Amino acid sequence: MKWKSDWSRRLENSAAQQVGKARAVYAATFGAPEQPGRKWAWAARLAGWALDTKIHGIGDGAEWIERQLREIFGKDAEYLIDYYHLLEYLAAAAALIAPGKQKNWMRTQKSRLKKGQHKKVVAALKKEIEPETRPDEEAPVRRAWRYMTNRPNAFNYHKALEKELPIGSGMIESSHGHILQSRMKQNGMAGTIENAEPMVQLRVLRANDQWQLYWNSRTAA
Repeated sequence: MKWKSDWSRRLENSAAQQVGKARAVYAATFGAPEQPGRKWAWAARLAGWALDTKIHGIGDGAEWIERQLREIFGKDAEYLIDYYHLLEYLAAAAALIAPGKQKNWMRTQKSRLKKGQHKKVVAALKKEIEPETRPDEEAPVRRAWRYMTNRPNAFNYHKALEKELPIGSGMIESSHGHILQSRMKQNGMAGTIENAEPMVQLRVLRANDQWQLYWNSRTAA
């Protein structure tokens, strides 16, 4: 398998950061869902996760992400859909619901989301759902409505904002670029996923300031 065209689709990366701390801890892997989950737990421990730590998790809506969050962090975890990922769905719906007035429609929905009124957003979408005869790829309102109704407890942005917690996964997107893509996704590069995995782990080690620690341990062994 070439990573030139396929590696970014299979790569899962995560990050953990303690509230009030500037330093983030990163993790990444090409493994199955359980492996990213273990990497996420490792990053959280390195960032300061303890038994009484409250976990604020953000993801793009993939079911396995929330499932791993619950399995790893248990009752101390709260899960939030990435705000900006949700806005992509709403923006696509806005073009059909309010042609020429998309900005005004979006402004209203953003205000509702940040006030804890996501049910009003769902209701606004439901009123404009396309006919069932229309194919899903041509029904952005239906896709947005389904995205939100399938995740009813993951839009508590107002609670996160009250606690001064992030509502978007910008830290992940940024790390994906400067830690991974800058080395792994260059013109003309190709290789196997098996060879890409060790390179990814080395990039993560360096990003986490563990480069020297790793090589010292290798030397000692």
